[in-house]
Amino acid sequence: MRALPLLLGALLASGCTSIGVSAGAAPSASVRTQEIPDTPVGRQLAWWLGAITRHPIPAADVVEHFAPDFVEEIPVAEVNRVSDHFPDPRFTIRSATTVEIVGDLRDTWGVVWRVTMGVNREGLIDYLLVVPPGTEGR
Repeated sequence: MRALPLLLGALLASGCTSIGVSAGAAPSASVRTQEIPDTPVGRQLAWWLGAITRHPIPAADVVEHFAPDFVEEIPVAEVNRVSDHFPDPRFTIRSATTVEIVGDLRDTWGVVWRVTMGVNREGLIDYLLVVPPGTEGR
């Protein structure tokens, strides 16, 4: 199993935006709908995008949706620290398989972050990589 840390970098510039989800999870009303695949990773992405709008994400929810190895490496406080930047998420999918999804997520200031999420055989999130612009290849 792999559990990659949530990565944060310096927040950049200004602007404010929003986005959306759909796929079985019940996102908040402020989240607009975009076609998210009804796959194991798509369902987890839909859950996460909805959960980050109801910040902070309760520890019990993190434990329920993330693989034990991930939670061992990345504390709930860190998951919430990252999620705090996206109270009204706008997500655009770049690529998706049944177990991994890559896309762009706008933060409160309009900065676009690259998100890569993967799930294990049980359908739990075993990695969530959130990187700021300009650091994707590092």
